[in-house]
Amino acid sequence: MVGKKNKSYQIGDLLYHPAKAYGSKYAVVVKVFNTKRRPGHPCCNVPAFGIIWMEQPGDVYEFSNNEWCETDKGFRLAASA
Repeated sequence: MVGKKNKSYQIGDLLYHPAKAYGSKYAVVVKVFNTKRRPGHPCCNVPAFGIIWMEQPGDVYEFSNNEWCETDKGFRLAASA
C-alpha cells in the first residue's frame, strides 16, 4: 500500500497500490460490521476496517458514512444516502 508501513488510514481514504497486477489499483477504506455475530456477544457490533477494491479505474462509489455490512452474499451498503 502507498505510504509508510505504520501509516494510519482514515475511513473514506482513497488508496493506490502501484504493484497490483490486475484490475484497478485503487481502493477505498471502509468500516465493516459483521451481522453474523451473536447478539449480546462481547464482540457484537464492533466494527472492523478493510478496503474495497474498485472494479476498474475511474469507478465512482457512493457510501453512506463509509459503512458496509457483511452478509452471507458478500457486502452491501449499510444505508443509502
